[in-house]
Amino acid sequence: MALLDSKQLNPRLTGSFTLSGSMVGDSSSTGSFGELNVFGNSQIDGTITIGGDINLGNSTGDSINIAADLTSNLTPNSDSTFDLGNSAKNWRLGYIEQLVGESVTLTGNVTSCLLYTSDAADE
Repeated sequence: MALLDSKQLNPRLTGSFTLSGSMVGDSSSTGSFGELNVFGNSQIDGTITIGGDINLGNSTGDSINIAADLTSNLTPNSDSTFDLGNSAKNWRLGYIEQLVGESVTLTGNVTSCLLYTSDAADE
């Protein structure tokens, strides 16, 4: 149990409380928590490693903004299960060097720019 002015503190705090002054911890030690709930805005700087399943957002009104570059593949965990966009929310442009797929369906205005390279056998 923690002590404050020689009085024992309850390890579970409820209700409203205010901390002032400094809170000091040992930067070489690590903490272990069964659960951490943070409400409101948070800012964490540095490298974060999170294991296990991760849920971001809890409704379609939530959004995720990624300002950094992705430095890994974006791979679904099940084959032919998930989509990129939908009929109501399309991605505007795709800058992709190569497309590989099982089938292609094109609708609307389709513009093509075919590059032709000749073989020596064609001449």
